[in-house]
Amino acid sequence: MRPVRLTMSAFGSYAGVQEIDFTKIHSGLFLITGDTGAGKTTIFDAIMYALYDRTSGGRRDGNMMRSQYASEDTDTYVEYVFSYRGQEYTVRRNPEYLRVGKRRKADGSLRYVKETAKVSLLLPDGREYQGKKRETDQKIQEIIGLDAGQFTQIAMIAQGDFQKLLLAGTADRSEIFRKMFHTEIYQELQNRLRDAAKARWKTYDEKKRSISQYLEGIVCPEDAVFQKELAKLKKEKFDGEVMRGMELLALCIEMDQERLSRLEEERSALGTQMEQQNRLLGKVKESRKRQEEKAQKEKELEELIPEEAEKRQKSEQADREASVCKELEAQIRTGQESLELLRKMKQEKEELLERRKELQTAAEEKEGLRTEQEQAKAQITEQKEQEEALSGTETLLARAEQKETQVRERLETMTSYREAVLAANQKAAVLTEELKHLQEQENALSVQMETTAVRLAERQDAALQEEKWRQAGKEFSQLLRNWTAAEKEWKEKQEAYRKSLEIRNDVRETYQEMERLFLDAQAGILAENLTEGTPCPVCGSVHHPALAKKAEHAPDKETLDQKKEELQKQNEVTAALSEAAGNFGRQTEAAREELARRIAWRAAAPARTKEAPADQKCQKEQERLAQLSEEQFAQAAKETEKQLASEEKRQKTRREEYAAYEKQQQQEQKQREKRKQVMAEKQAEIGRLEGEKQTFSVQLERKIEETLKTAAEDQKADAGQLQTAKDRLGTFQQEPEKEERLQQLMLAALECEKALEQEKNQVSIRKKELLAKQKEWKALKRIIQTGTEQMEQREKAIHEKELLETKVREMEKTLLEKIGEKEAQLAGKDETQLRTDISQWSAKKAQLEQAQQEAQKLFDKVKNHLTEVRAAIAAIRSLEEAAETEDTLPSETELQEKIAELTEQKQKIDQKHSEQYHAANTNRATYQAVQNQQSQMQAVEEEYKWVRALADTAGGTLGGKQKIELETYVQMAYFDRILRKANLRFLTMSGGQYELKRQEDGANKKEKAGLDLNVIDHYNGTERSVRTLSGGESFQASLSLALGLSDEIQSYAGGIQLDAMFVDEGFGSLDEESLNQAVKALEGLAGGNCMVGIISHVPELKERIEKKIVVTKNRSRDGVGSTAVIE
Repeated sequence: MRPVRLTMSAFGSYAGVQEIDFTKIHSGLFLITGDTGAGKTTIFDAIMYALYDRTSGGRRDGNMMRSQYASEDTDTYVEYVFSYRGQEYTVRRNPEYLRVGKRRKADGSLRYVKETAKVSLLLPDGREYQGKKRETDQKIQEIIGLDAGQFTQIAMIAQGDFQKLLLAGTADRSEIFRKMFHTEIYQELQNRLRDAAKARWKTYDEKKRSISQYLEGIVCPEDAVFQKELAKLKKEKFDGEVMRGMELLALCIEMDQERLSRLEEERSALGTQMEQQNRLLGKVKESRKRQEEKAQKEKELEELIPEEAEKRQKSEQADREASVCKELEAQIRTGQESLELLRKMKQEKEELLERRKELQTAAEEKEGLRTEQEQAKAQITEQKEQEEALSGTETLLARAEQKETQVRERLETMTSYREAVLAANQKAAVLTEELKHLQEQENALSVQMETTAVRLAERQDAALQEEKWRQAGKEFSQLLRNWTAAEKEWKEKQEAYRKSLEIRNDVRETYQEMERLFLDAQAGILAENLTEGTPCPVCGSVHHPALAKKAEHAPDKETLDQKKEELQKQNEVTAALSEAAGNFGRQTEAAREELARRIAWRAAAPARTKEAPADQKCQKEQERLAQLSEEQFAQAAKETEKQLASEEKRQKTRREEYAAYEKQQQQEQKQREKRKQVMAEKQAEIGRLEGEKQTFSVQLERKIEETLKTAAEDQKADAGQLQTAKDRLGTFQQEPEKEERLQQLMLAALECEKALEQEKNQVSIRKKELLAKQKEWKALKRIIQTGTEQMEQREKAIHEKELLETKVREMEKTLLEKIGEKEAQLAGKDETQLRTDISQWSAKKAQLEQAQQEAQKLFDKVKNHLTEVRAAIAAIRSLEEAAETEDTLPSETELQEKIAELTEQKQKIDQKHSEQYHAANTNRATYQAVQNQQSQMQAVEEEYKWVRALADTAGGTLGGKQKIELETYVQMAYFDRILRKANLRFLTMSGGQYELKRQEDGANKKEKAGLDLNVIDHYNGTERSVRTLSGGESFQASLSLALGLSDEIQSYAGGIQLDAMFVDEGFGSLDEESLNQAVKALEGLAGGNCMVGIISHVPELKERIEKKIVVTKNRSRDGVGSTAVIE
């Protein structure tokens, strides 16, 4: 993302429209500088607001950014044009604020409307992105590839935000990295593993308790040797003894099985004996029963043979008597047909009588209807005459209702106008009183704002003075450190020069002695070859009275040259040390003089004026300081350093007071604007109400005049009231005073209302009279209509009666013919005699049929019984013949006693078997259940162990190890990459002294670790916390970390392209060398096609950075506001 153009309108400290063309900067490092509060940071705020709807520091939202210096008709917005990957986008955004409407109110005052917050995005093809505000914000974020938090960390570092990431602990830094690198999935995995471990432990514990409950249900045999041991284990809930419990349970099951086997054998033997005895008893009983049954059947056979012959004879007699039933059935059918014919003839005679009665009734009703018809005609004629007399009532009633409506409407209209005038008057009075109260508040606020303005003016230079004194203190401290270091170095150089001089002297003396010896040796060598008369090659003399002797231990030429070379080198070293000592001496003196000048300037500050920047007091103080010893001078310098720090603190307090008063001034200004708006709204409302009152007064006056005119024409209203109303109206039209005019108008309206009310009452009385007549007329019309309808119905009924007479006569004739035919068929037969004969024939027939059926039934029964008896006797005889071949059986009594004894024995064994079977069943079920639970518990336990190990590893809760969570472990990899990239710059900025390093070991194993930060000091080889760094060093580390983070996030986010970076303040804490290193790092970052913007007041940056955006705060008669110019 690379800025192209930024336009701000009524935004922050920029009252008008301010445009910054970043294309004039192209690339590289540029500085944003200007007065304090002029609006340097507002440039960053505008970019951040356009992109993310928030400011760079996050302390203010867009709705707070409308300029308090802007005129009311200036729109507030930010338009930001940027390029990304060669394509250009335009974002325009405005906050919610009140602006002056295009139309004024009715009274001419300004009308304020709310401008809603909006955002628009122009795409590279010129189209505007179609979407709501939230969707547009999301689209901008997708284009840049960074959210607001990431953008403020890597592209726009706000004022005061440098050390947030540097000094954060593992927990805070983990939260920051989670948002940047989206590592929350690992945190979710940790939580899921922890929950899974808890769930498996719960399942394991439930299985364990379930096994204990099962084992408590063991049924132990009474004679078991381990009974006491088992009871003890049950009491202890088998805690840790589940396996021993299983062993005892297996022993119980084994004993149960043995007992069951024995009981099964005993029960089986008894069963066999009982079965044998029961078979013998059955045979004895069966033999006895056969004998008894045989005797009984033989007796029955003797009785049944004669009875069968008798029943056979009776059955044959009944069959012969039943042959006459068919003749009786034919006679019954003939008699029933005659009865049906009589019944129909009787019905026809009854119907004939009914028709004759109906004919007589119809004739009588027809005569009655004709009489009523004549009477009704006479009555309707009379009612029609009355109806014609009342027919005019409808028209009179319509006129009365119309009159009543007119009077009521005039009354309601006049009342509504009068009440509207009164309501508008009352509201205007209330608003006038409220407006007066608001004006008093405004006057009080004006006085308060003037006081605040005075206090602000008194402290306006506080920030500048604070910066001035802070810079002076920093420079003085640096000078003091330089002087102390230079003095120490000077003394060291002097000592080194002294030692080198001593060494040089020793070497020179040695060389001179060696040279003397060497020359003596050379003279001796020359003298050895001289003879008398031979000229000396040195002096030319031919006489040699004293020849030189060759010296012993004389050095050779090479040795002498080496010593000479050593002397030359030592001379050079000594000369260099001398020069260095001289230089450091001069530096020390210069530093002391500068310190003395600063101390003297500070001492003479209270007497200093603009006209006399340097006076005698300053010169005398410098002379006094020159006479002080080093210790005294150092003490004076430290005292001055404390005074400068104290003055800086005092100016800081003044700056904070200025900020507080500035905030108060802003609040007061907002109160004033809000109150002005309220006052304007109330003034406009008063004007509107006055206009309504005037309009309604005019309309009311017209209505009164109209009412007076109408009442005079109708002459129905009260004449006195009308005259009073007319007088009041005349007074109203002549009265000059507004309030008196309104009072007279109201009185005239009241009089008119009274007159109209009286007229309305008269019309109502007349209407009631007409309504009564109308009711009477309508009732009469209904009576006439009803009578006419009844006459028509009677005519119809008379016609129907005549038709009925004709029809009934025809039906009478037909019935007479049918009755004659049926009498001829019956030939004098009587109904009673027919019924008697049919009854007798039916009874005789039924009697014969029943007798035949009973005789046959008795015969069949006896015959079947006889057959059964003969078959039974034959079967018994066959069984007796078979039984004669078997042995003699014991008595029935003996067998029953034996069976009873065996049954008692079997019941006892069955009871024992049931009890033992239940115990064995219980123990087997317990064993099986415990085995199942135990295998499940082992599986759950194994699963719990490895899930718990995973959860402890992911959650960083392994015993004896650092608390490093899985998410933190992943973040450590990101952090290490960030630190590698950050250290490339930090080592450069610190001159190779410092290097950031992730802390390997935590403070303790209970706290979350893994992301804490240390610094390695390569000067002494130590590793310590970053919190021990000084202010300047912390800034270097923070800037390096921010740049490293920027590199990593761009790499992590898929190659996000950021062609611009903005840094707000932070350079003031650096010394000259550190500042140079920091600037070099930023210049290296901006060396390519990147743009780096810095906000700073540091003078060195102003001199060093060529490209600048200079922000100036302007105050003139036209208003207050800031401007930004690219230089």
